[in-house]
Amino acid sequence: MNKKLLFLLIGCLSIVLTLSAQYQVPSYDSADIKVIDLNQIVVKSSRENSVMIKNLPSSISLMKAKTIEDNGISSLKDLVGFVPNFFMPDYGSRLTSPVYIRGIGSRINSPSIGLYVDNVPYFEKSAFDFEFNDIERIEVLRGPQGTSYGRNTMGGLIKVYTKDPSDERATKLSLSGGNYGYFRSDLSHSQPLSKNTGIAVSGFYGRNGGYFTNDFGDSPVDEDEYYGARLKLVHDINDRAKVQFSSGYEKSEQGGYPYAQINLKTKEVSPINYDFNSTYEREILSNALVFDYSTSDILLQSVTSHQYLKDDQNIDQDFTSKSLFFVNQNTYQNSFSQEFTVKSKPGTKISWVAGAFGFLQYVQDNVTVTYGPDGIVTYKLPGEASRVKNYDNIVKGGAVFGESSINDLFTKGLTFTAGIRFDYEEAIQDYLYNTYTAGKQKTVDDSRGLVNYTEVLPKASLSYNMSSHVTAYTTVAKGYKTGGFNTTFENDKDRSFKPEYSWNYEAGVKTIFLNKALLSNFSVFYIDWKDQQIYQPVPSGQGSMLKNAGHSVSKGFEAEIIAKPYKSLSLYTSYGYTDAKFVDYQRNDSTNYKGNYIPYAPGNTLQMGADYSVKVNKRALDRVVFFVSYQGQGKIYWNEDNTGSQKYYGMLNGKISFMAKNARIDLWAKNILNQDYHSFYFSSLGKSFVQVGKPVQLGANLVLTF
Repeated sequence: MNKKLLFLLIGCLSIVLTLSAQYQVPSYDSADIKVIDLNQIVVKSSRENSVMIKNLPSSISLMKAKTIEDNGISSLKDLVGFVPNFFMPDYGSRLTSPVYIRGIGSRINSPSIGLYVDNVPYFEKSAFDFEFNDIERIEVLRGPQGTSYGRNTMGGLIKVYTKDPSDERATKLSLSGGNYGYFRSDLSHSQPLSKNTGIAVSGFYGRNGGYFTNDFGDSPVDEDEYYGARLKLVHDINDRAKVQFSSGYEKSEQGGYPYAQINLKTKEVSPINYDFNSTYEREILSNALVFDYSTSDILLQSVTSHQYLKDDQNIDQDFTSKSLFFVNQNTYQNSFSQEFTVKSKPGTKISWVAGAFGFLQYVQDNVTVTYGPDGIVTYKLPGEASRVKNYDNIVKGGAVFGESSINDLFTKGLTFTAGIRFDYEEAIQDYLYNTYTAGKQKTVDDSRGLVNYTEVLPKASLSYNMSSHVTAYTTVAKGYKTGGFNTTFENDKDRSFKPEYSWNYEAGVKTIFLNKALLSNFSVFYIDWKDQQIYQPVPSGQGSMLKNAGHSVSKGFEAEIIAKPYKSLSLYTSYGYTDAKFVDYQRNDSTNYKGNYIPYAPGNTLQMGADYSVKVNKRALDRVVFFVSYQGQGKIYWNEDNTGSQKYYGMLNGKISFMAKNARIDLWAKNILNQDYHSFYFSSLGKSFVQVGKPVQLGANLVLTF
């Protein structure tokens, strides 16, 4: 029997026998997915009809504003553990911020996981590590989302929504402080401007003094300062039409790359000690204009978006006290997208959605490698030397897509859904490479590259609402990550890389029991993954690139549960298991990685938590809430040969909140037991380096509402 079908049959059988767990409930919003609390669990998506969350034929985790605030989630990295099989390593810089779901991800170049923030697609991973501010909800969809979202959503999709304007005037001020020089302030305000118009504005400022010290200059190596603002305007034109404009800006300035050399045999980590001060600065401006129009039969939507990104990186590329060489890289990016969708109104026998999407992206990268005095001697250069590379990239593409569902097929509660997307993309790269040695310039390469890709992405699912308490589903979908150009290559054949593809097979069950006080979700998946784009160093070791690797398989399961056994007590947990390995990967004539684990794919992700509320009913204090959570992950392999790894580890976090009518004081702690771990590993120039995980953090918050 076909292994994939056998895996699905076993998974379906275990689902029926186990009827396991879901943990998160979505929060209210009229624009997309919404959930109020345990008593109302409704999903309403711009691409899907309004349905019960348990009826969606996919694995989805949703976090509402209260959960985000209660758990101190301030960026995507904080979702690790809360979302099964979700991993975002801490690289020590916002520049390299890949996300991995079920083992699928990409360390450099384009992401394998999609990200939308207030309808703005984030095309580059360098924008992924942004600060959360005034967030309404977060949705994480696991598995390919190609039918609706196309390219680079092979592993899943993250959608972040900020709060809409409220019907009443509301202001919120938050102040936070802690050890290691941590400080953050947030201010948000919302109010109606007229009967049909509302506005929401917010701003934030934060800083961190750094967790680690560079022995070379006895100074902090990873200090961070950031600030930003958001604006959202909503106007109801009439009963049928609505327009929304949103804009967000963020600037960050950080030291970075607290990398220390490690002895792989003894596991001894040396002090951080490199001579060139490394920094990363970034600006992001995102804008979106959304227009909705409805008739008696259909809903139409237009989404227009733009994102501007500018950054500047300075890095000691050898990470030693010797002045071998350092790198400056800066990027200017402008991305534009336009999408039109039309869909049927809910409540019909056959529901459908169709649309068209187009985008245009301009990216200019400039990379300068400068050799220091030790580098000139080590590499036997005749004098001062540098290498300057300029890349001008234009990427454009378009797609048409459609999806239809037949409800109550053959029997009540049985729904069949099928969709398809036609995707086209073209990329052009103008490449100029000059060297400067002892005052002499030499042009090594001045050329243009052109690639284009056409892809068809099908998806089909079957869901059965067995009762008001239990729904089972199975889904088959094709995933696709676009190919492109490397920004570092040393021969023509490595200049570009091909797309990668996957077939994702998934089955699951969702349940609601005990008068909606217990929600559960369980799913199994099998991913057949070909032409995987693998990160590897260029032959000289000075830089990195992507190459296609052959054939891989990722399989596993996920469980989530949320329970409220008493009015004052909530319990929640999520667990993900991933077994991701190379099936066929011949690196070169002498190296075969068949059977090795895929890097950056934790075997386990775990989160368990509880909160308990004690009523006080005093004039100055309404109640006290105790929060405790445990987050674990691992084993994680850092490279294809599996020589570098991080064993499973867990961190304990806690918080006590003192709540009054319009004020709250929190006392919090992260990594209470000061767990020792490594958040990143890499090798360079024959040496191995790690980034040590953050130590115990203590702090307090003050939140006031007006």
